Amino acid sequence: MKKKVLIIGLINNFGGREIEVRNIIEALIKNYDIRVFSLLNMSSDSMAVKDLHCISSNVFKEIYRSNLMIKIFSKLSRAYNNSKQPNYYFVNNKLSNFFFSLEDKKRNIVRREISNADIVMFNGVLESSLLNEIISYCDRMNKPIIIRSTGEIKLINDGLMLLLPKVSSILIHSKSYLSKFITSSNNNIVFLDQTTLMETELLHIPIYNRNEITYGYLGRFSSEKGIIELVNIFKELDAKLIIAGSGPLLKNVKNSMSGDCVLLGEISQKGIVDFFDEIDVLIIPSMEEAGPLVGIEAMAAGKIIFSTRVGAMEERMKSTKNDFWFDIRSESTFLDLVNRLQSLTPEEILEIRFLNRLKYQNYFSQKIISDQYLRVLDKVFTS
Repeated sequence: MKKKVLIIGLINNFGGREIEVRNIIEALIKNYDIRVFSLLNMSSDSMAVKDLHCISSNVFKEIYRSNLMIKIFSKLSRAYNNSKQPNYYFVNNKLSNFFFSLEDKKRNIVRREISNADIVMFNGVLESSLLNEIISYCDRMNKPIIIRSTGEIKLINDGLMLLLPKVSSILIHSKSYLSKFITSSNNNIVFLDQTTLMETELLHIPIYNRNEITYGYLGRFSSEKGIIELVNIFKELDAKLIIAGSGPLLKNVKNSMSGDCVLLGEISQKGIVDFFDEIDVLIIPSMEEAGPLVGIEAMAAGKIIFSTRVGAMEERMKSTKNDFWFDIRSESTFLDLVNRLQSLTPEEILEIRFLNRLKYQNYFSQKIISDQYLRVLDKVFTS
């Protein structure tokens, strides 16, 4: 009988974390019985689980199922908000919170999920309010737990730091985060980067030089991503910028755009391949990242990458000649990169692009990352 793996965390419907969860599922599903459980309102259409043969649920759906009055209050809240979302999306309403302790119900359901698993894999930020309790309960139940950190690793609180030695493996994207764990007395840190769901398609994008360089941004429109600053820089440039994504700053992005900027909006997985086929340079202007995944996708597509020194990007770019770093708060540092790229010969540009793709194939392919996940779990089960 296959061992039961519970993948639990802050899993939503769209985003890099969801794609990474999907990659984990695809890596493990042949060898393990997978259940995905979200602490957010994840639906069956989530990129993490859609069309995969694994069972999934979320804490609000389970709370909704558990109590008739909560069902009634949720339906009333849904009607009041005139929403087409499922009823369980409205569990956290004023009436339910007044008559019931939803936090207690949440904890009990999470404990039930852990009790039914052989191993727990938490996917989310280390600041998650339930993480300390999940680790403690796994320890009491003698359940191995693996943490896959997502997002930028900031200051680890003292309570979590004391619990980290109880964790079987902590998977982080980059050695740059190692100093965050320096006071932890355990040797359970594993460096494990990302891969892309669209590997075959991205690797088949032809690498060649166009007459004019086209730049691209793909990501969430939020303040830490540097998207507004980037759009403002392109007001001063005679260059094409293709922007894909969405988020809370969508209106600001639209209002800031000028010149030869194209806004695609939110795009599908197939749209991601089309996006990379249209650009020559991917720009990562973020102030905070763990990866990001889009950097891995750009490497597979054979694109040049302009990036801030964020997340795992510096480690990824070693031995590629892709030495294009800028500070999004300093427009001149970005303009210097544009001038430097324009000064390169076509042969030099092609060499960098082929080296980026080669680095992906040698270090970040689906098989390589999948094998790393399998080794982590095999080590936990055999220790």
